[in-house]
Amino acid sequence: MIVWSSVVDRGIAVDDGVTGTCRRRRFLVGHMCSLWICTRSLPCIAPAGCTPERIRVGECLVSTPPPTTPDPSVDRSIDRRRAAIAGHTGDLATARSSLEHADPKVRATALGALNRLGALEVRELLDALGDDDAAVRRRACEEATRWQIRSVDDLPPLPESVHAALARCLHDEDPTVIETASWACGERPPVPAATLDRLIELATTHQDALCREAAVAALGAIGDARGLPAILAATGDRATVRRRAVIALA
Repeated sequence: MIVWSSVVDRGIAVDDGVTGTCRRRRFLVGHMCSLWICTRSLPCIAPAGCTPERIRVGECLVSTPPPTTPDPSVDRSIDRRRAAIAGHTGDLATARSSLEHADPKVRATALGALNRLGALEVRELLDALGDDDAAVRRRACEEATRWQIRSVDDLPPLPESVHAALARCLHDEDPTVIETASWACGERPPVPAATLDRLIELATTHQDALCREAAVAALGAIGDARGLPAILAATGDRATVRRRAVIALA
């Protein structure tokens, strides 16, 4: 078999006629280093310029393989898992510190963890509703529907500042944020007049059918008579929006 160092060192040649498979082991060459041991049945790829004769006498240099670059997504996944677990174990420090994480997925998970623990402050909810990442804004809209709710019979009105932040989300550049914000408004009535006007506008004019559908559903949940013409108009929309309009009228 032919053996040479996998680090930068002078190669060593050994030929004992053994046949088998290629395997890795430790071999002492001045210092301990990893070596490849390859048999005739599975020859190793020699470095450029090495001839069989030079390999046998150990004159070839073998360069060190390039180091692998750590995958940053692994650390982000671990941090996200820690944030999620914090919401179930009462670890407020981890959940709150994760709100400042560079990864938006970790921030979104931390937001849910704090809300689960009943420790999400209004300032933190407002910051998330205005986050640079759409996924965090969308998660903040979701969490707003559950924020400060102690039971199904205890549905306190949202502060004006949160309603204002949700209203801004109704004008978001990302349609998924608009859709989620519309749903959130319907889950936490009553809403300000400006929000109601925007929902009517979305239900009747927005190009995205999911946004129109969510706005129609919100108008039905809010139950304000001013939203009725928009709901009736939605009965002539595409099938998914028509179905939502019928449910809203019920």
